[in-house]
Amino acid sequence: MTTLRSIPLALLRMNYRLLRIPLQLIEQVAESRLEEHDRSRLTYEGFLVQCDRTAATHLGDTVAAERAEELRRHILATQMTVAWQQRRFEQRREAEAAGRTAQWEERQRHKERLRAAKVVPLFEHIDPPSP
Repeated sequence: MTTLRSIPLALLRMNYRLLRIPLQLIEQVAESRLEEHDRSRLTYEGFLVQCDRTAATHLGDTVAAERAEELRRHILATQMTVAWQQRRFEQRREAEAAGRTAQWEERQRHKERLRAAKVVPLFEHIDPPSP
Protein backbone atom coordinates (compact mmCIF):
# COMPACT_ATOMS: atom_id res chain seq x y z
CA MET A 1 0.00 0.00 0.00
CA THR A 2 1.32 3.41 -0.97
CA THR A 3 1.24 6.08 1.70
CA LEU A 4 1.88 9.78 1.49
CA ARG A 5 5.22 9.28 3.20
CA SER A 6 6.32 6.54 0.77
CA ILE A 7 5.84 8.75 -2.32
CA PRO A 8 8.49 11.33 -1.36
CA LEU A 9 10.88 8.53 -0.34
CA ALA A 10 10.34 6.82 -3.69
CA LEU A 11 11.10 10.11 -5.45
CA LEU A 12 14.22 10.63 -3.31
CA ARG A 13 15.39 7.07 -4.06
CA MET A 14 14.88 7.71 -7.76
CA ASN A 15 16.81 10.98 -7.52
CA TYR A 16 19.63 9.22 -5.66
CA ARG A 17 19.81 6.53 -8.32
CA LEU A 18 20.04 9.25 -10.97
CA LEU A 19 22.74 11.02 -8.96
CA ARG A 20 24.58 7.72 -8.62
CA ILE A 21 24.99 7.35 -12.42
CA PRO A 22 27.83 9.90 -12.79
CA LEU A 23 29.42 8.56 -9.60
CA GLN A 24 29.31 5.08 -11.14
CA LEU A 25 30.92 6.38 -14.34
CA ILE A 26 33.74 7.94 -12.32
CA GLU A 27 34.19 4.63 -10.50
CA GLN A 28 34.41 2.74 -13.80
CA VAL A 29 37.04 5.18 -15.10
CA ALA A 30 38.98 4.79 -11.84
CA GLU A 31 38.79 0.99 -12.18
CA SER A 32 40.18 1.11 -15.70
CA ARG A 33 42.98 3.62 -15.01
CA LEU A 34 44.02 3.13 -11.40
CA GLU A 35 45.50 0.06 -9.80
CA GLU A 36 43.22 -1.78 -7.41
CA HIS A 37 45.32 -0.83 -4.37
CA ASP A 38 45.75 2.85 -5.34
CA ARG A 39 44.98 5.05 -2.34
CA SER A 40 42.85 7.54 -4.29
CA ARG A 41 40.75 4.73 -5.76
CA LEU A 42 40.19 3.17 -2.33
CA THR A 43 39.27 6.58 -0.91
CA TYR A 44 36.73 7.17 -3.68
CA GLU A 45 35.26 3.71 -3.21
CA GLY A 46 34.97 4.46 0.52
CA PHE A 47 33.10 7.65 -0.36
CA LEU A 48 30.70 5.61 -2.50
CA VAL A 49 30.14 3.18 0.37
CA GLN A 50 29.22 6.09 2.65
CA CYS A 51 26.84 7.54 0.03
CA ASP A 52 25.15 4.19 -0.49
CA ARG A 53 24.90 3.52 3.25
CA THR A 54 23.32 6.94 3.77
CA ALA A 55 20.80 6.28 1.00
CA ALA A 56 20.08 2.84 2.43
CA THR A 57 19.56 4.19 5.94
CA HIS A 58 17.56 7.33 5.21
CA LEU A 59 15.74 6.31 2.06
CA GLY A 60 15.27 2.63 2.75
CA ASP A 61 17.08 1.82 -0.50
CA THR A 62 17.91 -1.89 -0.42
CA VAL A 63 19.81 -1.73 -3.72
CA ALA A 64 22.13 0.92 -2.24
CA ALA A 65 22.57 -1.19 0.90
CA GLU A 66 23.61 -4.23 -1.15
CA ARG A 67 25.94 -2.14 -3.30
CA ALA A 68 27.54 -0.58 -0.19
CA GLU A 69 28.11 -3.98 1.40
CA GLU A 70 29.58 -5.47 -1.78
CA LEU A 71 31.94 -2.51 -2.26
CA ARG A 72 32.91 -2.56 1.41
CA ARG A 73 33.88 -6.24 1.12
CA HIS A 74 35.93 -5.44 -1.99
CA ILE A 75 37.76 -2.61 -0.20
CA LEU A 76 38.52 -4.84 2.80
CA ALA A 77 39.82 -7.62 0.57
CA THR A 78 42.05 -5.17 -1.29
CA GLN A 79 43.38 -3.69 1.94
CA MET A 80 44.13 -7.17 3.28
CA THR A 81 45.96 -8.07 0.07
CA VAL A 82 48.02 -4.88 0.21
CA ALA A 83 48.88 -5.47 3.87
CA TRP A 84 49.87 -9.06 3.11
CA GLN A 85 52.09 -7.96 0.19
CA GLN A 86 53.75 -5.30 2.32
CA ARG A 87 54.43 -7.81 5.09
CA ARG A 88 55.94 -10.27 2.60
CA PHE A 89 58.17 -7.51 1.22
CA GLU A 90 59.30 -6.56 4.74
CA GLN A 91 60.02 -10.20 5.61
CA ARG A 92 62.05 -10.65 2.42
CA ARG A 93 64.00 -7.45 3.12
CA GLU A 94 64.67 -8.55 6.73
CA ALA A 95 65.84 -11.98 5.54
CA GLU A 96 68.20 -10.41 2.99
CA ALA A 97 69.59 -8.05 5.64
CA ALA A 98 70.10 -10.97 8.02
CA GLY A 99 71.91 -12.87 5.25
CA ARG A 100 74.22 -9.94 4.55
CA THR A 101 74.92 -9.54 8.27
CA ALA A 102 75.73 -13.24 8.60
CA GLN A 103 78.13 -13.04 5.62
CA TRP A 104 79.86 -9.99 7.07
CA GLU A 105 80.19 -11.64 10.48
CA GLU A 106 81.65 -14.79 8.87
CA ARG A 107 84.20 -12.68 6.98
CA GLN A 108 85.14 -10.96 10.23
CA ARG A 109 85.59 -14.31 12.02
CA HIS A 110 87.70 -15.57 9.11
CA LYS A 111 89.94 -12.49 9.28
CA GLU A 112 90.33 -12.97 13.02
CA ARG A 113 91.30 -16.63 12.53
CA LEU A 114 93.91 -15.60 9.96
CA ARG A 115 95.33 -12.96 12.30
CA ALA A 116 95.43 -15.43 15.20
CA ALA A 117 97.20 -18.03 13.04
CA LYS A 118 99.66 -15.39 11.80
CA VAL A 119 99.23 -16.53 8.25
CA VAL A 120 101.70 -14.97 5.84
CA PRO A 121 100.84 -14.31 2.24
CA LEU A 122 102.11 -16.79 -0.32
CA PHE A 123 103.77 -14.09 -2.31
CA GLU A 124 105.56 -11.45 -0.34
CA HIS A 125 106.32 -8.18 -1.93
CA ILE A 126 109.96 -8.27 -3.04
CA ASP A 127 111.68 -5.07 -3.98
CA PRO A 128 113.60 -5.32 -7.27
CA PRO A 129 117.41 -5.10 -7.02
CA SER A 130 118.73 -1.61 -7.26
CA PRO A 131 121.04 -0.77 -10.21
